[in-house]
Amino acid sequence: MIRTDDAGLSWRVLTRVEARINKITIDPRNANIIYAATNGAGVLKTTDGGTTWRAINASTDTFQARNPSMVVIDSANSNVLYLVSRNGLLRSEDAGGSWRALALPTPPASTNIRAFAVHPKNPKVLVYSTDTSVVLTADLGVTWTPKKLPTTRSTSFLTFDEGPQNALFLGTIV
Repeated sequence: MIRTDDAGLSWRVLTRVEARINKITIDPRNANIIYAATNGAGVLKTTDGGTTWRAINASTDTFQARNPSMVVIDSANSNVLYLVSRNGLLRSEDAGGSWRALALPTPPASTNIRAFAVHPKNPKVLVYSTDTSVVLTADLGVTWTPKKLPTTRSTSFLTFDEGPQNALFLGTIV
């Protein structure tokens, strides 16, 4: 991983990772806490702004989540994390110390989760997208409601507007 502190004028190597980094997520409340979702190395975490990194995969091995596509932080509580992988969704309530699988309407490894978002004002509202659907829950994954995508293109991101309308935006791959 490489970091710049001067808008790209100079760069420094933080650590060498022998895996593809899929997504880097920075804690919105503490910029020293950063997560990296990787192919092969699982989830890496730093609490010192990138100087040292450690794998937080011990309990993810049970769920075969060594190749996560992203780690998402609940904006209401930065100890709550979601790990998105080919095998489904995992939730941690202790900043990655332990994980539990969320029950999805599809069997593990049977769907490709393209994007995931947590509602910024109601953390019980979760949404993920697949190649053909958007799947929503309002009860933290107890029940899910799939909706067919309004496009034939795959989703590249989902994000909630934090304004008064709480709109959900969906981006597609061209």
